[in-house]
Amino acid sequence: MNPYDGTAATIIPQNVEKVPLFHWRPGARLLAVGSRDGADFTGDLHADRSTYRRQVSVELLREAQAKQRLDGLLACWSASLAYGQGMTAVRAVRSGALVIATPGLGDPELLEQLLPEVDAWLLLCPVIPGPLAERIIAAGRHVEVLVGLVDDAVPVLPWERVSAVHLCAVRPAEAERLDAWCVSARAALPTTLRIYDHHHPHTDCSGCGERIVWRHGGRSRIDGLDAAGACKRCGTPSPLKLS
Repeated sequence: MNPYDGTAATIIPQNVEKVPLFHWRPGARLLAVGSRDGADFTGDLHADRSTYRRQVSVELLREAQAKQRLDGLLACWSASLAYGQGMTAVRAVRSGALVIATPGLGDPELLEQLLPEVDAWLLLCPVIPGPLAERIIAAGRHVEVLVGLVDDAVPVLPWERVSAVHLCAVRPAEAERLDAWCVSARAALPTTLRIYDHHHPHTDCSGCGERIVWRHGGRSRIDGLDAAGACKRCGTPSPLKLS
């Protein structure tokens, strides 16, 4: 049982680049509802035990949405699929897109209910993925994976179904080792994957190398794409979901 279900420490607007989702609707803004630090690699249900939380109600979420220019909602509890009451409120007030950040832990029945509804997933994966990770990758409409590195090992997943991969250190105190880990992770992952890290936040055309999306500080600017979403220089279709 989750003693914190029905509450949230965070109800704030957030750029989609901060989720992070890099290949899904660049520049979109979502109402982030969840834990203070967002989804957690371990799915720690006690992550907000010392943080002020408020009850998540339909009325509160509607009021928060009405005050902002938003493109949808982001569920970002430490383990969003373990927050059934919170997800019920989010689903009830949904306006626009629905995005979920999760470590792949929680209620499998809730997951099956959500799969037809969710527009995009951010899946947090340490070396051993959560038990729901492969199901999300197999059936999710758009899935990006945040790989949490503790050394140079990467999880084994069906990467052909993943739109983009983001690399980070699980423990911020070990960030100084992240450069070496990222080099090893890139070598271990399929060469067809789009991979991002703290030194490589931009998206370039796979055909000619033209920069098509510039990113910095949680913001993005679309460069070099025509109205159809192809590279203006060489015509190669971009990997981005623009609408």
